[in-house]
Amino acid sequence: MAKHRPEVATSPPTSTRPHTRALVLRPFDELGREVAGESLTARGWSFGSDRAPTRLGVCRPGPRRTPQSPHLSRTLPDAEVEGTVRHETAHAVDYETSSGP
Repeated sequence: MAKHRPEVATSPPTSTRPHTRALVLRPFDELGREVAGESLTARGWSFGSDRAPTRLGVCRPGPRRTPQSPHLSRTLPDAEVEGTVRHETAHAVDYETSSGP
């Protein structure tokens, strides 16, 4: 019998840290508008979670996603989570302004 693989969530985990969504949306909106002229969400970017055990975040330009590790998002300090989100958002902005559509 094949293993069931759950769908990737479309938003960060909120069970123990309800403000994580705000930590992600703020840079998406602010940096996107400042540099690319509109939020990354408006340009088709999304964020979510993945099962990465040792990496907090990553930028995936192909599918326009910036997934984060739910485990690390819950256990690391807010400043580190926000810094990583901003870092990955900067990669997305760079992609949009240099090689994107």
